[in-house]
Amino acid sequence: MVLATDDPVAIERFRRIPGVEVVNDGDSRYTIRGRGEDLVTEVIRCLSENRMRVTDFRTILPNLEDVFLKLTGHSIRE
Repeated sequence: MVLATDDPVAIERFRRIPGVEVVNDGDSRYTIRGRGEDLVTEVIRCLSENRMRVTDFRTILPNLEDVFLKLTGHSIRE
């Protein structure tokens, strides 16, 4: 998921969500990666419970190259 929020402790909150593996931040924009069929629901729950104002929210599914990179540790072109 990619989302934007100006919450000053957002990254700490996102890292505590069950199933979250990685949280990257940059200029109030966060990329959240993880596993589990309830991951999106848990992120939305976190946003709601903490009354976090969100200005952008997108889910992005991995493509085949992303999966290959995750499994092998290098890109198809290497």
